[in-house]
Amino acid sequence: APIVSCSPSTGTIGGTVTCTASGSVDPDGGTVSYVFSSDDRVSTTATSATYSRAIVGSTSVSVTATDGQTTAPNGAQSSPPTTTIVSWTPALN
Repeated sequence: APIVSCSPSTGTIGGTVTCTASGSVDPDGGTVSYVFSSDDRVSTTATSATYSRAIVGSTSVSVTATDGQTTAPNGAQSSPPTTTIVSWTPALN
């Protein structure tokens, strides 16, 4: 399963949170590609994704990793998604 980390772990309204899966590796040393998705944002296939939000609440961020193998016997293998929750709080003035 991919390793996902978000910084900061709690976002403020009007700010951003960046989530990354760059710590994930393919056990056989191949290339890894990622698909990030959230409950309030379009998916991205980069190694990281940046989120922002205009209301207080939480966002569920999921990432799926796929290895770069395209040939037999295994073909490309996808992991089950790893999900983390990012909480959003009002900005302090």
